[in-house]
Amino acid sequence: PDAQIEGITISAKQVQRGTELARERGLNNVTFKVMDAMKMDYPDNTFDLVWACESGEHMPDKKKYVEEMVRVLKPGGTLVIACWCQREETPESPLTD
Repeated sequence: PDAQIEGITISAKQVQRGTELARERGLNNVTFKVMDAMKMDYPDNTFDLVWACESGEHMPDKKKYVEEMVRVLKPGGTLVIACWCQREETPESPLTD
């Protein structure tokens, strides 16, 4: 594929594991870096697509987090945010009604 994919995380172990998995699968267009999502080292308008998966719920300043993703997104680009949310199911508060 023509796309270049960069993944960031604050975990060196996740970078190591992601790099291993990409190599095992022959994905030569994928790289992983240790980086703070609240202060990314990328210039403005770098990416066509910014995808945040299960990270926003851990960010101390949600507004700054989103502003930083928008900063590195090219004008007209796509921003995807997926958050994992869970709540306890009780008889008073069922997951489905």
